[in-house]
Amino acid sequence: MKKRSICVFIVLLIAVSMFPFALAEGQDTFLFDQAGLLTDEQVSELNSFMDQIGDQYGCAVYAVTVTDYTDYVNGDVRSCAEAFFTANDFGSGNDKSGVLLLLSMAERDYALIAHGYGNTAFTDYGKGELTDYFLGYFANNDWYGGFYAYADGCRQLLEMAANGTPLDVPGYEPDRSVGLSTGAKIAISVVVGCVIAGIVCLVMMAKMKSVSKALRAERYAVDGSLDLIHSTEVFSHVTQTRVKIESDSNRSSGGGGTTVNSNGFSGTSGKF
Repeated sequence: MKKRSICVFIVLLIAVSMFPFALAEGQDTFLFDQAGLLTDEQVSELNSFMDQIGDQYGCAVYAVTVTDYTDYVNGDVRSCAEAFFTANDFGSGNDKSGVLLLLSMAERDYALIAHGYGNTAFTDYGKGELTDYFLGYFANNDWYGGFYAYADGCRQLLEMAANGTPLDVPGYEPDRSVGLSTGAKIAISVVVGCVIAGIVCLVMMAKMKSVSKALRAERYAVDGSLDLIHSTEVFSHVTQTRVKIESDSNRSSGGGGTTVNSNGFSGTSGKF
C-alpha cells in the first residue's frame, strides 16, 4: 500500500510538472493573481465584473499575473499568455472567444491577446487604444485601477463591436474616463466647472467691450480645454448613457483589421 501511494505521488508530481500553465481556480474565475498584487476583496470585485462582461457579450475577459513569465516558457511574454489561454481551455463558445491580459512582474512585461470573436472585437488598432486605458495605472503600481480600466475598456470595445462598429480606425475612441477613482472624477468635475464659469465670465466681459459676435462654439474655448468630438461625462462609471456609433464610409472602407497567427491568436505586448 505504501509503495502504491508513493507511485501515485510520483505520477501526480510528473503530471503537475507537465502542465505548468494549469491554474487552480474554478471555471467561474477570470482573474488569476499569481503574483499577489491584489487583495481578496479586489480580486472578487474584479472577477465579478469580468464575469458579467463575458456573459453579456459572449467573449470572456481574463487577466493573469505572474512573478516571471520566463519560468513558464523559453519564448516571449505573448507566447506565455497564449499558453495560459490554451492550457486552461479559456474562451466562450465553440470558437473559444476571449481576451487575456498577462502581467509579468520581474521585468514589468505585459501581453494582451485575443482569440475567436475576440479577434473581431479587439482589432490591432483597438488593442493599441485599450492598452492606453491601463498602462498608466500599472506604471504607477495602481493594480486595482489598472485591472478595472482594462475590464471596462474591454466592455466598451465589445459593445462597439456588438453595435457593428468595432474600433478599427482613429476617431471612434470610447470614453477614456473609465477607471478613474471617485476622488479624481470629483476633482475633474470641479476643475471643469471652474473653467466653464471662467469662460462664461470672459465672454460676458468681451461682449461688453465689443459688438462682434462669435458664431462658433470653438471661439469661446481655451485651446486644449474642450474636445467637441469626444466629450464625455465623468461623474460616475456605475450608470452611463451611451449612443450607438453609426458606421460611415471611412470606417467601412478604411479599417486596419486584425493580424491573427497560426494558433488563432492576435495580440500585442510591451512594458509597463
